[in-house]
Amino acid sequence: MKFLDKLKIKSQLKDCDYIVAKLAMIQRFSGAVMNDELTKLLDEYMANPCFDTAIKLIEYDNSFYIIFNESRPNGFYTRNINFLNTKR
Repeated sequence: MKFLDKLKIKSQLKDCDYIVAKLAMIQRFSGAVMNDELTKLLDEYMANPCFDTAIKLIEYDNSFYIIFNESRPNGFYTRNINFLNTKR
């Protein structure tokens, strides 16, 4: 991913709640069968939920951007935080 693309995504996700995104990923990927690379990237993110580890997931598969975008204020996961906490 190009440097300017990363800056653009960082700007778009500046108010992302990375803990909410972490909860969403725990719910979505718990018990899932994944390849080694994705497992490593998710483990890194779970240990340190921040933009630096999030961008690695987005580089791996840009559909992860949706999870982070929906973890911003008024995003789906932020609005439904009680659902995330009870479905683990």
